[in-house]
Amino acid sequence: MKSERHKNVNVLSWEVATLQLPPEALAEVLKAVESNNLMGLHKAYYDEKIADGTQWVLWIRQGEREKSVYFNNSFPREITAFAEQMDAILSRAGLDKVVWQPVPERESRQHERELWDSIER
Repeated sequence: MKSERHKNVNVLSWEVATLQLPPEALAEVLKAVESNNLMGLHKAYYDEKIADGTQWVLWIRQGEREKSVYFNNSFPREITAFAEQMDAILSRAGLDKVVWQPVPERESRQHERELWDSIER
């Protein structure tokens, strides 16, 4: 999700891109999932003292297996460490060369629906 300021208003929009990971990078991702025990995380993490802020959804799918975790202003060490590792993996895999495309506004709700549905299962 992208946030841009237009005429003193924050405008939110979705963008998508594709990056094909080479086998060694995919192995690094799997190792990061395992070493940070992401499959053992709780379903959700909240900081009730913050009314607004930052939300993340971790959604992992491999075959029929799936894990989804919602983070609402509460980010345990496991997810922040994983995020740093993913940033490095994606950077080495060529993230800087990815071309981002806007999701048409008429499709934006459907685009995010699958993500939000994942935390309800």
